[in-house]
Amino acid sequence: MNLAYSDLIGLNIGAIAQSKKVGNVCDVIVDPVSGKAIALAIKKYLVSIRPNAISWLDIREIDKSAIVITDEDVILPMNELVMANELFRNGFNVVGLPVFSKQKKKLGNVSDYWLDCDTGSLMSILVKGPWGYKAIFNRVNILKIDMERVVVKSDTSSKRVVTSATPELAEL
Repeated sequence: MNLAYSDLIGLNIGAIAQSKKVGNVCDVIVDPVSGKAIALAIKKYLVSIRPNAISWLDIREIDKSAIVITDEDVILPMNELVMANELFRNGFNVVGLPVFSKQKKKLGNVSDYWLDCDTGSLMSILVKGPWGYKAIFNRVNILKIDMERVVVKSDTSSKRVVTSATPELAEL
């Protein structure tokens, strides 16, 4: 199952061992090199000044209604997940990155993206550009993601331009 970044933000997190809600998602941290989610930045229900995180590997189940972890103990201070902390501290987020074709034409900016819930792999991105341009590029058309931009194969998303973003379109 694929879920959109926009659907993950704010999602409740429950711990099986404690049988309770332990927080909610405030950000998804994606490694630009691998194109995979490596952690979730979370806000715990108890007051927490420093950001906390859950490694993607510690997620037991994820769907549109909640995220399940085995135990509250897998919630760590962000600085204990070194790579996630570095990306988080530098403000890296796929959403907002400018998108260019390999011909160096700016197409717009990433406004949402979809992840495979099992693997954390980035499956597709929604690009919004000027004059109402919207397009979804699936992962085979994404050539590169780095800290500053996304590069896609061409300026058309598999020849389909969409007018609204829905999870079903993530399968393009």
